[in-house]
Amino acid sequence: MSNLPCFWSTALNTSKLRWPELDSDFKQNEMEIGTPSNVFSASSNAELPRSQTASVTLSHKPLKIGSKHLLPGSMLQTKHCPANLAKAEVRADRDVLVVDLDTQEASLSHLLDVSEDRNNDQADSLLRHMIDRPRGDFRDLIKTSEGIDIVPAHNILEYASKHLRRREEEAADFGESWNPNKQLLRVLREAGVHNDYDTLIVDPPASADIKLHNAIHATRHLVIPFEPSGKGYESVQGLDQLVGGLEEQLGIEVGVLAVVPNRYKGMNDQDRFLDKLERDGWEIPIKFRERSSLLEGCWAEQCTAFTYVEEHRDREREHELDTLAKFDDLATHIRKAKAVEA
Repeated sequence: MSNLPCFWSTALNTSKLRWPELDSDFKQNEMEIGTPSNVFSASSNAELPRSQTASVTLSHKPLKIGSKHLLPGSMLQTKHCPANLAKAEVRADRDVLVVDLDTQEASLSHLLDVSEDRNNDQADSLLRHMIDRPRGDFRDLIKTSEGIDIVPAHNILEYASKHLRRREEEAADFGESWNPNKQLLRVLREAGVHNDYDTLIVDPPASADIKLHNAIHATRHLVIPFEPSGKGYESVQGLDQLVGGLEEQLGIEVGVLAVVPNRYKGMNDQDRFLDKLERDGWEIPIKFRERSSLLEGCWAEQCTAFTYVEEHRDREREHELDTLAKFDDLATHIRKAKAVEA
């Protein structure tokens, strides 16, 4: 995945996304890496002219766990980042594909109202394609919402590690090399996603499992949403260790395009942690203030913040328009980032 100028994954136009050749990049490696934190994974290329492409992955871990019946505020914020960045890309006239690898019911698939087959055990799923057991064409997995193409999450993803490891063992029985961490990359490449889309966003779960490893392999870049607090700071540092482990043990290079504070209130303690992250070398281009009313409204109506403000608000609120502008600005910033070849 090269040529990616953006968050999760962004690409710009006719040359579209590019992935490595299977024989050169798909080397067997069984190493497992430790625990992640809040993170967006993304792939992107050096500053690209308007005629190039980009691709990205999203990974995030909520920093606070709240009620089992209500989505915690921190999760509200991080869950909206991939959806609204995808919408910002659509608004910039880019073709966008989002791949949802999160097994939670309150996932991006639910937010964008494309989760109707999540519990259908007869439905085809991305995991079936990853283990070479598809029930149909990859294109038939794709749903569309607000101009965004989405491969929705399916409950079978909970068993991704078991099925991918079993497939790996089958390959080994026949003397074949089959890397379970690179199957998302293979499926996307074989489906020609790089020819059809300018932007790829992969939204992995909040744990350092095989789904996150596949997401990072496919995009090679991260965007990290987090809540500026002591716990949030430690989570970002934990992600840094995860990325270092992936680079060293799996022989890849991973880029972090941005750290994105959410629920920012301008408090001294928050500024202290942000200053500390910047001194550590992290780039913080945008700060999102708490917007609980806006984001809860999006969950209720199952739409992005852009659509909620346009279609469900009876009047414009200046602070909400400022939030939408920041999503556009963040997408633009990531688009200009230097890319790591996948």
